[in-house]
Amino acid sequence: MNKVGFKLVLMTGIAVLLSVLLTGGFGYISSKQIIYHDMETAKISNLVKLKTTTIEKKIHSGIEISKKLAQDATLQEWFKSNEKNEKLEHRIQQNLTFIAEDMGYSVAFIANITTLNFRTNRNKLTEVLSENDPDDAWFFDFLNKKKSVEINIDFNNDLNEMFVWVNALMGSPDEPLGVAGIGLPFQETFNDFTKNEFEEFGKVWMINEKGQIQMDEQVENIGGQIQDFIPASVITNFLANPKKSSVQIYDDPDKIETIFDWKQEVVFAMSRIADTDSVIVIRIYKTRWLWHILKPFFRGVLSSAMITLVLVSSIFALISILTTKILTRLSQKVIALGEEDFEFPLCQKDIDRKDEFGEIARGLETTGKKLSNAYHALKERENRLKSLNKTFERFVPRQFLNRIAKDGLEQIHLGNAESDIITILFSDIRSFTSLSENMAPQEILNFLNAYFQQMNRPIHDNHGFIDKFIGDAIMALFARMDNSNQEDANDAVLAAIGMQENLTEYNRHRKKSGYIPISIGIGVHTGPVVIGTVGSSDRMDSTVLGDSVNLASRLEGLTKRYNSQIIISSQTYRHLADSDFLCRELDFVSVKGRDKPVVIFEVFNSDPTNIRDLKQKMLSSYHKGLRNYYLKNWQEAIQLFKSCVAIYPEDVVSKMYIKRCSQFQQAPPPSDWSGVLRLYTK
Repeated sequence: MNKVGFKLVLMTGIAVLLSVLLTGGFGYISSKQIIYHDMETAKISNLVKLKTTTIEKKIHSGIEISKKLAQDATLQEWFKSNEKNEKLEHRIQQNLTFIAEDMGYSVAFIANITTLNFRTNRNKLTEVLSENDPDDAWFFDFLNKKKSVEINIDFNNDLNEMFVWVNALMGSPDEPLGVAGIGLPFQETFNDFTKNEFEEFGKVWMINEKGQIQMDEQVENIGGQIQDFIPASVITNFLANPKKSSVQIYDDPDKIETIFDWKQEVVFAMSRIADTDSVIVIRIYKTRWLWHILKPFFRGVLSSAMITLVLVSSIFALISILTTKILTRLSQKVIALGEEDFEFPLCQKDIDRKDEFGEIARGLETTGKKLSNAYHALKERENRLKSLNKTFERFVPRQFLNRIAKDGLEQIHLGNAESDIITILFSDIRSFTSLSENMAPQEILNFLNAYFQQMNRPIHDNHGFIDKFIGDAIMALFARMDNSNQEDANDAVLAAIGMQENLTEYNRHRKKSGYIPISIGIGVHTGPVVIGTVGSSDRMDSTVLGDSVNLASRLEGLTKRYNSQIIISSQTYRHLADSDFLCRELDFVSVKGRDKPVVIFEVFNSDPTNIRDLKQKMLSSYHKGLRNYYLKNWQEAIQLFKSCVAIYPEDVVSKMYIKRCSQFQQAPPPSDWSGVLRLYTK
């Protein structure tokens, strides 16, 4: 053993002896002064903020859905008719079922102010509301307040669960038609919160601004006062403060913990839920909770081991500095290697040493040379891989790879798949076959590449990506990683409008160059798909499969029939949040390859200015005519559609409905007619 090794062994023994003697005192002081006073208060605050943020997101989403349901034109028309049209009732019940099942809300409901009928997605008719029934007071109180939206929290005896109810007014405050909305359950979420995070040492309530308990894991406490469970001063201080959240520590003077004479500290974390008068209150017995965490450590020797490690490490460092300065130079060499400075020199005297340090110095010198060679080779390979990835992304979109190859390109294999709800956009050049007949092959490729370049920009700018080019057609996908279907639908419709606007500018250049202008149709649908890879072991391709893809393609084909630039499905329409979109309902159709009918809408933001203005001018009469059409009021519908044609003589859709109504006057549809137009061609 050399001198350095002997010194290290001797000093290590001394360090271990000292650490054992000091373990008890250090363990008590550090636990009481550091862990007890500082541990976990911030965590409690963050947890309550996270819980309220989660609840607020659900409530805000519920408000938007309730408003859209209350503003549904078909629902309002049905209420005005005192719910006597069975066909409209079927469509409305489907809409309620869609909100509850497809959009993830437990309850969707509507209530008519005239008939006082209360309906939910679970039953065709749940009950008839009465002013004499205390359980129905919410309906009449809400109408009397003349508010557009209200949030209240109530325990549902039928479902045996606490709900947050979002009520939205139908009609105007002065002429209300009824109330529509959704219900959100939270009881299970609150129970899991305390059990998972604080076990038996924590409890959570939800109260209103008056201190009344709205939610408790023990149902019998609901409706009581929070002051029965926590000091009144804690709640009073928080409610008097406008801050959204706070954490207060309360010393219970009547309780002293026997373990190390700790005081019994209680932590109260409180946070308001936005857009409600509700507050989340969490109580944690901090002392008991922390002692529960620390008990295993006091039973064992972990504290001794940690102190020993610190002391031994410190003594080793001190010995190294005092014994030889070579460690400093060697560490500088190691740091230089870590910073990719492979040419950092070592002193020749260090390399020539005959002890272990000399061997380390010579080893570092050799390692530096090998690392230098490996580093430059790795950099060269990395540059090649980056270039290869960029080339690969031209064939398989990066957004696609993020979903099917999250662990890297090398992990892609046949059958990789993921289910998702996304928005699909299909576009196609009209009469491309006849257009390309007089073009040479190279001329066709040049034209398509210039056209695709123009179409890609609005898709990319609106968070979408092109999945594939199918001849002259484009299939684009819109699916943000946060799974926000509302943003996906908005992005896709904005992209469609941008594509039509870019096409207008592109056609100006074609005219100047002596080429014939082109036109395109665009179909957009939001729905479930399977994203994955198909093919064989030696040839794979990325793809998107499902009925939603077929429907998006069919909608693009319908643009010719309805003389529209952009057609979207009702599923996409429901997710639109931008009020600037100009839309009108076109038809209720069943397309080829799909039995389930769908309501389709035209988006005419990109129409020429004069046509757009005419469509807006006739929009009210058009939708009235459409409602009369579904109500089988053929003559009234004809008159309304004729007024539309008088405003916009070239409107193919209004003329189509005039023809249909006239035919139905001569030959009425069957009694079970629901307004569906069955199309058996694209």
